Amino acid sequence: MAIINTLRDKAGRVLVVVIVLAIAAFVVGDPSTAGLFNSGPDRDIAEIDGDEITYEDFQAKVDELTRVFVLNTNRNPQGDEVDLIREQAWRSFFVSKVFGAEYAALGLTISDVEMIDMVTGENIHPHVRQMMTNPQTGVFDKDAIQTMLQGLREAPIDQQRSWARFENTLPGATMMSRLDVLMNKTNYVTSSEAQTVHLSQNSNVTVEYVYVPFTSVADSLVSVSDADLTDYLEDHANEFQRDESRDLAYITIPILPSAQDSAVVDQEMLELSEGLVTSQNDSAYAFLNSDGAFPFMTYRKQDIPEYLLIDDEIIEVGTVTEPVTLEDRQVVYKLSRLDESDEYFVKASHILIKWTDESDEAKATARSTANSVLRRARSGEDFSALAAEFSEDPSNANNGGDLGWFGENSSFVEPFKDAAFAHSGTGVIPEIVETTFGYHIITIDEAKDNTVYKVAIIEKEFYISNASLEEAYQRASRFRLDAENAELFEATATEQGLQVQRQARVSTSTTRIGTLTEARQMVLWLFNDAENGDVSDIIEIEDQYIIAAMTGIQEEGL
Repeated sequence: MAIINTLRDKAGRVLVVVIVLAIAAFVVGDPSTAGLFNSGPDRDIAEIDGDEITYEDFQAKVDELTRVFVLNTNRNPQGDEVDLIREQAWRSFFVSKVFGAEYAALGLTISDVEMIDMVTGENIHPHVRQMMTNPQTGVFDKDAIQTMLQGLREAPIDQQRSWARFENTLPGATMMSRLDVLMNKTNYVTSSEAQTVHLSQNSNVTVEYVYVPFTSVADSLVSVSDADLTDYLEDHANEFQRDESRDLAYITIPILPSAQDSAVVDQEMLELSEGLVTSQNDSAYAFLNSDGAFPFMTYRKQDIPEYLLIDDEIIEVGTVTEPVTLEDRQVVYKLSRLDESDEYFVKASHILIKWTDESDEAKATARSTANSVLRRARSGEDFSALAAEFSEDPSNANNGGDLGWFGENSSFVEPFKDAAFAHSGTGVIPEIVETTFGYHIITIDEAKDNTVYKVAIIEKEFYISNASLEEAYQRASRFRLDAENAELFEATATEQGLQVQRQARVSTSTTRIGTLTEARQMVLWLFNDAENGDVSDIIEIEDQYIIAAMTGIQEEGL
């Protein structure tokens, strides 16, 4: 308890540190003070429990977490993700500086055995589980971890270092979780707190009021002059204050791969597809050659990607699909092998007949109705039509009673699951099933199945050559040369077939402009370098070149 009391005693100082961090984060994000970090002898931007944090320390942590993000997602962070990484960087300093000593004093540690268990054991860390879970199906593939680690031995040194940095982030969250549990166990509710909550939830008053809407008075009966408006504005000046902001117009020139660039990817994918056909270890081959985040996935029948189907039938094991062209990449799939899962899944529909009350008479009436519907279903009447007419399950009565696929470990009530998984093949189950919800008439749409499909996936992002980059840059340069100021901006865009987009009231904290989620460079230019009517140099954001013009200024105040 001494350590817990120490933590509580330090709450005031911790709060001060949080405020310092918040101010520092604001300063880092404020373009008007960005120059502070580019020059001058004082590089300290925060102090945590007496330890100085420099801008270089902070940026190094941001770079490290960014590399971990790229390792997890196989792409660079964008928009809000960048802000989240910055917050994580601050949090990591805070945890290491303030909580590190408390972890040691409390005896909280992570052993080597636990580290192994987090990555490959029975208690996989949530971050690892997320990285190896198919985002489309939600299926976690534990085997993919071992395959990835084996392939990592032959991977470039940068990838090995990135994985090591990722592993180093795992203990922190676990330690914090353990501390949270320990702290929660020390919390209790006092009698005064309980009394306050009770009074707030049970006290009430009665109010009578008269409502006279403004619309009950005709506008023609009221005359408001400019002088009235001016007087009102002066009397209520505090209600009409605005922060400093800027207005801008901008054009975008996308950086796209040329036909020649696409041909390079076509040829590379053709060679990789041929290698995948003869591969003896599909998972390792995909891990080493794919640009995608999930090169080897496990699917159930209901989750199979459409590209693995021919006339609604799953392709044969060993088959490699033709390359599929997506928005920014090409993808090929290979059905590597079939395995058996410990859990069966089944696809079913049902008709629910409820009883009106708990009396024997009400249940008997419901049972009679259910049996009547069951006989009609077994005689061959359309199940969907019967569901629409009789089912009292509002969630799917109008969808033929469809329940989709569900597993033996699903949350369905046990009598329903027992009946569904005891049935062989497809068709209407010959007996009604009673549960707490009522009587069910069940039809099996697809027989129970525990087959899982192991699929190798190779993705290659479209390549953008230097020639394509140069072509886009030359187009941007021509526009910038002709659009000397904001007055010529729109006319030049029209002449060159470019669309002008506008954004009003851009503030110092703005991070998103239009569809651009990483617009901080534009904001920095607006508030640090530009004057009204200026046109920016070429700015590169999200695979496109941007040229902006400041079109207005709102000073801080009324």
